[in-house]
Amino acid sequence: MKRIKKIIIVLLITLLVLLITLYLVTSYSYNKKHYKIFNKGRSDLSIWQKKNPNTRMDLTRIRIKNQMLTYVYKNIDFKYAKFSNIGFMGAKFINCNFNNSILKKINVATLYGVKFDQRILFKNMSFINAKIIDSLQMKPIIFENVNFYKAKIINSFLGYNFKNVSFRKAQIIKSGISGMWKNILTNIDFSGSYIFRSYIGGYKLINVKFKNSSINNSYIVGLTRNINFNNSKILKSKLRAFRFFNSSMKNTII
Repeated sequence: MKRIKKIIIVLLITLLVLLITLYLVTSYSYNKKHYKIFNKGRSDLSIWQKKNPNTRMDLTRIRIKNQMLTYVYKNIDFKYAKFSNIGFMGAKFINCNFNNSILKKINVATLYGVKFDQRILFKNMSFINAKIIDSLQMKPIIFENVNFYKAKIINSFLGYNFKNVSFRKAQIIKSGISGMWKNILTNIDFSGSYIFRSYIGGYKLINVKFKNSSINNSYIVGLTRNINFNNSKILKSKLRAFRFFNSSMKNTII
């Protein structure tokens, strides 16, 4: 009986510790000082970033909706954040963390006749386990060194230029990943991903991996070099304008 009581006490203590840890993690919110700086405007944010080059701005679990983001955002944690009905115009995101965040109805605004570079930049970014939903106008965006591991991209369009981007084990559903206007998808990894009723393409696809992926009712488009479809399933899908150079389709089901 004593042994059973000890086991029960240990289990109860363990459960209590887990509950406390879960509460602390889920109740944690963003740094209020950082949020004020983030909201003040371009000059305040730029000055803070220059004075604190080695400090990450903590905007964990922030909620942002019905706003236009137009600045340069460096070294910011947007983990578990929620973005809704947000517009990007000329914004640059560098070394930012969007892990486990939700981005819904994200659009890129373009001003015709304006000369400054309005392209959006995502560089050295992480979107692990993030959700991008109903964002059909996420273009033109340059994606460079971006990780979408296990992300869910649903009813969205990500477009313009991709270089060193990972979609490993991601779910891409009713969406487009497109290198637009003769742009190239280079060093892209879709390994283990689930692609359904989607469009993956560009003028050229170079060093792209689809191994162990499931591609269903989708289009894969472009001139290709070094493409790996090993152990993948390609069902009811179309490969358009393909010229295979140094590509592999071992154990692929078509």
